[in-house]
Amino acid sequence: MKLLALFVAVLLTVAVFAGSPELSQIHTVYMFPMANGLDQHLANRITVAGVFQVVTDPKKADAVFTGSLGEAFEKNLNELMATPTATATPTATATPTATATPSEAASSATPGATPEKGNAKERDTEASEESPSKPFRDIAKEEATAPHEPMRPSSRSRGTVFLVNARTHTVVWSIYEEPKTKSTAALDQLAGEMVKRLQRDLKGGVEK
Repeated sequence: MKLLALFVAVLLTVAVFAGSPELSQIHTVYMFPMANGLDQHLANRITVAGVFQVVTDPKKADAVFTGSLGEAFEKNLNELMATPTATATPTATATPTATATPSEAASSATPGATPEKGNAKERDTEASEESPSKPFRDIAKEEATAPHEPMRPSSRSRGTVFLVNARTHTVVWSIYEEPKTKSTAALDQLAGEMVKRLQRDLKGGVEK
């Protein structure tokens, strides 16, 4: 009976600490900016340990590392993963029509019609004074060409790191380790501890 209980306990332990199937499918990762430049230290440690391949093109990443979640993160991730749309072809310009000569215009005028006052330049000036027009603004074009605000690390989630599946947007791994100081050595040590934990979780090992 004791042997059976021990066997069941071992099975439960393996089930709890087994590596996530979704985590094991991650091979390439992209780094979002993190507080105090932790993303740079984490990218270095991951590369040296050979845990994942760090890519600079987010479209090639299976998952992304980020220090915060929320609406801003979702917006940035969607923009990075979005496929650029094809540019619309310019429309053909209309062929200018021939301008009638003064004699033709005079002959085609309706008999009895009152001649217009002033020349064409004067009439244009009067029309512009009566109904001033504003320059046309292509709002859609302005928004498309406007520079995007760069992604900024969140200062409210220092020490928290999430690994998010780039396709499903689900968190496949996370850790919280607050840095003791903001020094380069402390941040590098923190990144090393995170990578060790990540390696253990990938192997499905029990933390000691």
